[in-house]
Amino acid sequence: MILSVTWVGATREPTQRTKVELTYRNALLELFHSPECAKKSHDYYVTHPQTPFQDWPRFNHFAYSQAVRNLTPNEKAVARFRVDFTG
Repeated sequence: MILSVTWVGATREPTQRTKVELTYRNALLELFHSPECAKKSHDYYVTHPQTPFQDWPRFNHFAYSQAVRNLTPNEKAVARFRVDFTG
């Protein structure tokens, strides 16, 4: 299984966009240890969004914070990422 991250509406040139996307992806993989674990956690969150203390929203927020750390405040305000699982 492959975990991919896409910066939706990227405002930077392709090399910098790729760096931000890889930072987000690598942070997720570091926290979940594998794409399969991330997918399982994501699927559980989608089906049970009201259950407190889930890993997906917490780890996703941390990865987002890592990715947007070096962006300008205006870019942070509009930065959106799409996480896809393929395979």
